[in-house]
Amino acid sequence: MNDLIRETWLAISGIITNIADIGLLVSTWLLDVLLILHNDMPRVEGLLVGILFAWFFVHREKNPLVRALAVPLKIVLDILDIIWDETIEAFQDLYVTIKEKVGALLSWTKDLVKRSMAVVVDRLILAKAWLVSKFKKED
Repeated sequence: MNDLIRETWLAISGIITNIADIGLLVSTWLLDVLLILHNDMPRVEGLLVGILFAWFFVHREKNPLVRALAVPLKIVLDILDIIWDETIEAFQDLYVTIKEKVGALLSWTKDLVKRSMAVVVDRLILAKAWLVSKFKKED
């Protein structure tokens, strides 16, 4: 009877040891793959992390753990959304400011040209009057 119990115990402990060895082998392999990705292929690693975060983000309503894992992506997306909105608003403000300044500059230039033309026309009128008076005296 003792032999039967001992052999059963050895079989059970052997199975448990083999399962632990398989788990250790798989985790060692996984860590080696992650190390190779991190050191030799950082773009692929970034792509895989991005896909993982996107999957978390899509499935975040189904599980509280996945919702917790999707929080960093949600924060990043919110920050990118704020940056996008603020950038668009800043460009719109810059466009309006440039448009106002260019309009003011064109208006000032137009007024300057009008005043200059008025001065030139007045001088020409005076010159015409002087010439006309000169020719009338000669006749």
